Amino acid sequence: NAVSVDATASQRAALAALPGVDHVESVRRRPRAPAPPLPLPLHDPVSHGMDEFGWASGQLALIGAIPLQRHCGLTGAGVVVGVQDSGFELDHQALAGVDVLAAHDFINDDDIVANEPGEPGNQSGHGTLVLGTLAGSDPGTFMGVAPGIQVILSKTERVDAEIPAEEDYYVAGLEWIEAQGADIFTASLGYADWYSPADFDGQTAVTSVAVNLAFANGLLVLASMGNSGPGPSTLIAPADAPGALGVGATSLAGAVANFSSRGPTADGRTKPDVSAPGVDVASVAVGSLDQYTLWNGTSAAAPVAAGLAALVLEARPELTAQELADLLRDTASQAATPDNDLGWGIVDGRLATGDACGCNDTDRDGLIGVLCGGDDCNDGEPGVFPGAPEVCNGLDDDCDGALGEDELDEDGDGDVDCHDADCATHLACTCTLTPDEGFGQHVLCDDPVPWAAARDACEGSDMHLVSIESAAHDAWLVGHSQALDPISWWMGYSDLQVEGAWAWVDGTPPGYQHWFPGEPNNGIDTPEHCAAFPEHDGESWNDLDCAVLRPFVCER
Repeated sequence: NAVSVDATASQRAALAALPGVDHVESVRRRPRAPAPPLPLPLHDPVSHGMDEFGWASGQLALIGAIPLQRHCGLTGAGVVVGVQDSGFELDHQALAGVDVLAAHDFINDDDIVANEPGEPGNQSGHGTLVLGTLAGSDPGTFMGVAPGIQVILSKTERVDAEIPAEEDYYVAGLEWIEAQGADIFTASLGYADWYSPADFDGQTAVTSVAVNLAFANGLLVLASMGNSGPGPSTLIAPADAPGALGVGATSLAGAVANFSSRGPTADGRTKPDVSAPGVDVASVAVGSLDQYTLWNGTSAAAPVAAGLAALVLEARPELTAQELADLLRDTASQAATPDNDLGWGIVDGRLATGDACGCNDTDRDGLIGVLCGGDDCNDGEPGVFPGAPEVCNGLDDDCDGALGEDELDEDGDGDVDCHDADCATHLACTCTLTPDEGFGQHVLCDDPVPWAAARDACEGSDMHLVSIESAAHDAWLVGHSQALDPISWWMGYSDLQVEGAWAWVDGTPPGYQHWFPGEPNNGIDTPEHCAAFPEHDGESWNDLDCAVLRPFVCER
């Protein structure tokens, strides 16, 4: 336990003498280096032909947030995020709709989180950039990662001096936000000046200890790694805490930013935990009511990752803080090979939301569905993916935008339809597909071949020579076949297995028959073991030499 107080020298001595007090130390103070100028506004933000995400498209695309917002309707609704920083100006049009549940200034001990009299002019600039990236909304021009969240705003950071008292403000703000019932906490703040490298073990810095306690109590904490890279172990507190998701920065192309602080921690743990865009990240332009800007730093990466965490929690509200932290790591871009540059990798909302948003690999074929930015045009069919072989199943198996029946001409006859392959895959065949009309679809192949070749052609296309099952079916087939070619056609009836025992090739019992009187019989000089229709009178069956060339009918 620790307390921070204002005390005279005599009071400090009295405190040090109290039982149970380990030590008393004075707060050190160092003037803060001049802050870099705030980024300049982007020009002409409306007329760039952008989609509804506008300037933020790049950062949202890299983390998979676009399909979560566009196709799954996720905005972070119902999720409460605590944001702690230097202050917040809420008069920008993209921040006007932010739902603020509570706000407190721990520096001045009031509820005003905007600039106050006597404060530097840029006091609230950093926090405003963070909040814009996280939760701003101006459709068509700019969109935050989680514009539907509710926020709790805490002002704890001075911009005119770097003092350990800011850590006390940080801890007080964190405790207050946790008590307000936040689900997620993000702070693009860090402390290093009064610590040695050995102190970044996640258990020494005041803020790191507090973060560990908050996480243990069920609050997901995200902390920026710092901007002192690329050397090893350049991270800051509290990103070193085991209870913090330390967030590193990348370019919009996914490469680690040179400035992003690296791990490992002093006790050898991998940091960062995850990474997110931190170069050319869009946000509101501070001091403007309607302009936007780009900014850099792990300070930008942390709210991007926090916003994605809110989208995931909206989709999967049953997750605990520990489960959500593990999920964000385990679904990041290099989860299998974490390192001290990117950690477990760039956060991926598509994988993290999983079945809750339909953005995971539902059919387990290794590909994500197209609605979620992947290549799989049918994530419910494992046989459907880019490059898959086309089959006649009514699906776009290879995801090229066309059904197989619209692109295959296996028999080389110039016709391309699904049943083109059903006519013949082993010989040329001019085929006609009959209408169903109650008898199922049949393929009439008007290229005369021997009976065995006809049988093989049908079977090679997952069909069989037709079995005629009734007088109505018989008459229907006669009508369609004779309209194409007034000659007899092969059907699937023969006694090749046992002479005199006529049977259908598909195993249909020999019930209905329509032999011409005196048939079947062998010819004078040749045996006749294969049946054709119609013969002699234009409607009856006849047995023929199986080597005779006839057109044929296939059916499924």
